[in-house]
Amino acid sequence: MTSIGTHAFYQCSGLTSINIPNSVTAIGEYAFQNCKNITVATLPENLTIIKKGTFSGCSKLQSITIPATVEYIYQEAFSGTGLTSVKVLATTPPFAYDNTFSNYNIPLYAPEGAISEYQSTNPWSKFASFNTLSGETIETPKCATPTISYGGKKLMFVCDTEDVEFVTEIKDADIGTFYDDRITLTATYEISVYATKAGYENSDKATATLVWANATFTDTTPEPTAISPAAEMAPVPVLIQSNSGIVTVQGAADGTPVSIYTTAGTQAGSAVSQNGRASISTNLTSGSIAIIKIGTQSFKVAIK
Repeated sequence: MTSIGTHAFYQCSGLTSINIPNSVTAIGEYAFQNCKNITVATLPENLTIIKKGTFSGCSKLQSITIPATVEYIYQEAFSGTGLTSVKVLATTPPFAYDNTFSNYNIPLYAPEGAISEYQSTNPWSKFASFNTLSGETIETPKCATPTISYGGKKLMFVCDTEDVEFVTEIKDADIGTFYDDRITLTATYEISVYATKAGYENSDKATATLVWANATFTDTTPEPTAISPAAEMAPVPVLIQSNSGIVTVQGAADGTPVSIYTTAGTQAGSAVSQNGRASISTNLTSGSIAIIKIGTQSFKVAIK
């Protein structure tokens, strides 16, 4: 026997195991689809393609070893199976589709020297854990948490992990439908971003609040000589970030007083902006709400 045709064993509910001889080099589409009682399937060593839907719906199939000769695995080949692990013998990851497997929350076993390539190749990179063929677990690296900055009307993100993609969410409290005759705008953006890369765990989220603060000063604060009177009243973008209780305000003009209060009105710290930056250490806990006063304006910020 050299081939198995399309739909050859379709819905054979009495079939519980398959040992396909190495003489077989071709298996047709949906050959074993909905064989719901198959628990063991051994594929031939000379197989190069696993076609569309070959084992789809084999809900009791718990493990599969993909021979080293397989180069392509098509759509839904193992969708709807009961796989609890997948073993691949090829040193180069076979081409596969996102829906080749329906469950990636299982371990993948691959040759030790090829693990990093599987970790960085879609869709293999989606598996929950990576192990050598001998069973040694290889830890998946995690992307570094990005840093956020603002300048030139642009948000900028930097990550110590190279070649990452940044996934950003920006929320604006001013966006909505209103029915009042007057609307007070906060001009506040809530920003969150994380880094992602194939073969890596997503980074932790970095968060920041971008506000527009008027560059005004108190009577006791010396005005920066480099700022003209007209510029003093112009709103300037200020980026507020917090990490482990340390609140950083970036963008306020030098000499601008910055104070932090709890929602109960207790002052949690203060500083004066120098070189466009003010950092204040507080004992505020993660998840609490703080009132950040920049000059004469106040902003509500969630502490991270």
